[in-house]
Amino acid sequence: VHPAPLKSLKHPLHSLQRKIRRVFPLYTCSSEHLTRHSIHILEKAWKNYRFLHIMRQRCRLICSRSSLYLYVTAIALFTLCNILAIILISRNSKQNDQPIAKINAEVPIFPPQDGGLLIGNLLSSFVFNFNQSSSRTDLKRTYIIHDAVVVGNAYGTYGKSAYVTLATQCSVDRLHMLFELADIWRAPMSVAVFVPGVDFYIAKVYIAYLRLCSQVIRTNATFHFLYHRDMAPTDSYLSDHAHDHQAVPSCARSKEALPLLLRYRNGSFKRWWQQALHPQNHLRNVARIGVRTPYHFLTDIDILPTLGLAHKLDVFLSTSPMGKSCPKCVYVVPTYEMPEQLPVPRSKAELLERINKKQSRPFHAKVFIHNQYATNHSLWEKIPSSRELEAAYKISNYEFFYEPFFVARANVPLYDERFIGYGFTRNTQVFEMHLAGFELWVLNPAFAIHRGIQNKRGRGAWRERQNVINRKQFIRFKNEMAIKYRSRTKGRS
Repeated sequence: VHPAPLKSLKHPLHSLQRKIRRVFPLYTCSSEHLTRHSIHILEKAWKNYRFLHIMRQRCRLICSRSSLYLYVTAIALFTLCNILAIILISRNSKQNDQPIAKINAEVPIFPPQDGGLLIGNLLSSFVFNFNQSSSRTDLKRTYIIHDAVVVGNAYGTYGKSAYVTLATQCSVDRLHMLFELADIWRAPMSVAVFVPGVDFYIAKVYIAYLRLCSQVIRTNATFHFLYHRDMAPTDSYLSDHAHDHQAVPSCARSKEALPLLLRYRNGSFKRWWQQALHPQNHLRNVARIGVRTPYHFLTDIDILPTLGLAHKLDVFLSTSPMGKSCPKCVYVVPTYEMPEQLPVPRSKAELLERINKKQSRPFHAKVFIHNQYATNHSLWEKIPSSRELEAAYKISNYEFFYEPFFVARANVPLYDERFIGYGFTRNTQVFEMHLAGFELWVLNPAFAIHRGIQNKRGRGAWRERQNVINRKQFIRFKNEMAIKYRSRTKGRS
């Protein structure tokens, strides 16, 4: 190799040498070992490397741009899905924010058919608000409670339009009494129903039937369910549609509907039912908790108030100065009993006629007179009737076992749930009210009627056995009340 060309290529060779070392770090060479041919080959190799390097960079750019496009597209799709989800959730929340009563009002009502009503159509005619995860239990976790499983269409306006709610309780086999009770009361009602096992399904169907056949029940009645943990409704009763194509009688034959549905009770359930205790006080507390008005009138389902009593109570409770000056005042409604076949008296004058004809008498007068004795019915009967309600006189002769039906605020004590079955259920609450300083006033001319004359022959031996059990519970209850209200009991003694 001539030195002149090498001299002229000194700088380019050095530059190429650096480039080669950069590309091929293990390859070393000096300018003396390079020929023109080798330089030409290396320059081609360098150009190819540069081309490949540029292509690789462009590929990276294209890939990065493609990744960017994919990334942006994914973000856009994700954002779009979120927007759609938000729209759907907002629409759903607006619907959920509506009270169930309003939703029930919008559900189409299937008209009665001469051939009967399909159970499937009944169950689809209203919203059944039952969710096992939202249930609660009593203190001993013996009973499962579901509040407001079916609400009246006017449920959301109760606190604004009314002052008093009728709270009541029953088992499924007595739900038919609601027809007459609701038609007479015509105001808010809170109904707690004992629904163990198959009775859950029967109650669900029959409440749908009640709502279909009675506009006042559909508007005013809210239902709560309670059952024993050992007799919870099975999945077949929660979701089974096997009976959807079976029919119940039309509304014109409403008396036949419940006996037909009660045939779903099987032998094992009937045996359990015969031994089961009716949790009256649990049900009364559930019905009370479901009240949305300032006052409640808590009765049993076979107690019928006089027609128009709800409106008169609204006027009295909203205008009487006792409502503000006496927060511990309780208003007793005198209660009478009469034969089932007789119509309910519409006024005090009609009731007095029945009493004079020996067709009516104070409730439990022959069975256990102490239950209602302190009301002093004979004094109430002598007071002239008035157009509006009045607190006629204060009960001053309280004695234990007194258990009137009364109108009260939510500040009265709850019913003690250790008393299950019959005996010491209502009178223990009145006893605690007495110790707590509540005043009992008898209303005039208000009254209530129990359908059927009570006698000792109609009370089975099972009832006395339950009384004996609860009497033992009462000893402990009485000691607890003495400690709880020690200062008051000392002052009275």
